[in-house]
Amino acid sequence: MHNEALSSRLNQARKELLVDAAEIVFLRGGVESSSMSDIAKEAGCSKRTVYHHFSSKDDLIAEVMLRGFTLLLEKLEEAERANEAANPLMRLQGAARVLFDFHNDYPEYFRTIVEYQPQEDACESPDSILGRMYLLGNRANDVLVSIITDGQQQGIFRRDLDPDAAAATLWVSVQGALWVGMRKTHYLQASHNLDQETLFGILLGLLTESPLYLHTEN
Repeated sequence: MHNEALSSRLNQARKELLVDAAEIVFLRGGVESSSMSDIAKEAGCSKRTVYHHFSSKDDLIAEVMLRGFTLLLEKLEEAERANEAANPLMRLQGAARVLFDFHNDYPEYFRTIVEYQPQEDACESPDSILGRMYLLGNRANDVLVSIITDGQQQGIFRRDLDPDAAAATLWVSVQGALWVGMRKTHYLQASHNLDQETLFGILLGLLTESPLYLHTEN
């Protein structure tokens, strides 16, 4: 019994080391261009060892994404607790700020989450790695849905919008802008004198004031 418990702990430790190596490889070369051989080399083991613990690169990508989504959700929920007494517009701005800070503080997680597109059937099982990741992603989206719903009930946001669709649109818009800002930092600075903080401020104003999505009623 003792040997089985020890073996289980060692096995889990090896898996964590491989996920650590995958994070480094994905950050250095990108998700799509990285291989299991690259991860094995970074971890200092054989490719066979990597496949012993993970059946495919998708499983490793999902583990990295799971770490990222877990951290992002923790920060979103922490911000919601801190802004609980604020009006929905301020809470929405706080949630967007969390994503902006997350993209700056944890670029490897942000890059993996935004860049990777899993296969259509990858999240069918809620017990799978990708299934668990999708559940966390949905919980993060639910934070925005709750804010938007409260804003609609208080007459701050448009009542004709579907909260889930509006939340998804906001996530896509903010993630997309931050992703472009990350990839074209020098161009935006040189051609438009636009740094990421300024870009985020303009984007936030557009998202929270545009009559196409959310707006403050007089």
